[in-house]
Amino acid sequence: MPSHTAANALIQLYFNKGRPGAPWEWEQWQERTGIKHGLFPPDDHLLPSGWTRDDSNDIFAYFKHYHALDTEDSKKKFAAASRTGTFFPGREKWNAYVKKMWEKWKIHDGIVKVFRDHHIHPITLMVDEGSLEKWPSADTYLQIAIDAIAVTLLGMEAFGGKELLPMDLRKSVTIFAQRSWARIRGQFRADKGRLAELEKMAIKAFHSKVHFTVLVDSP
Repeated sequence: MPSHTAANALIQLYFNKGRPGAPWEWEQWQERTGIKHGLFPPDDHLLPSGWTRDDSNDIFAYFKHYHALDTEDSKKKFAAASRTGTFFPGREKWNAYVKKMWEKWKIHDGIVKVFRDHHIHPITLMVDEGSLEKWPSADTYLQIAIDAIAVTLLGMEAFGGKELLPMDLRKSVTIFAQRSWARIRGQFRADKGRLAELEKMAIKAFHSKVHFTVLVDSP
């Protein structure tokens, strides 16, 4: 079963009850993304950079169909469908757009900073436990930081005057956090593999140098 993506979570936010158009209507998100007139403004000149009116119409049609599906499983399957049928070209356009802009918007960087500030960065947790072998469970730690992540990414407007982030927004922000947690794990595995290889190379280079020194210094 596919999992929800950041692109899916943004659709969930957009159709949030009582906060239509979220988070694109909130100042802090606008500052982060540079999109200050919503995703689907009527004026072509106000569309997100790089979008045409056809792109906007296609993506909005995809949004509406996704939102109309009645179960989480059906939404996940629809969003993950690999076919590029002409009826929903907005699916590929939206997924590609979010993937491209996620780095530019520095969403992951902002989330990682919150992890560090709250001392729940997964590598920090492993170091504190004295072992790099057991990856910490996201379910155990993420909720510690969800409100702070929401403040960082969405601003206080998302809280609607409440102290805690409303439950209907926590789900989407949690998906953002889960994606960053998984990304850190992937990078950790890659780095760990490279470190092992670098260690082998360093040992090999050391022995080669010793061998060369012995040859040069021999009478």
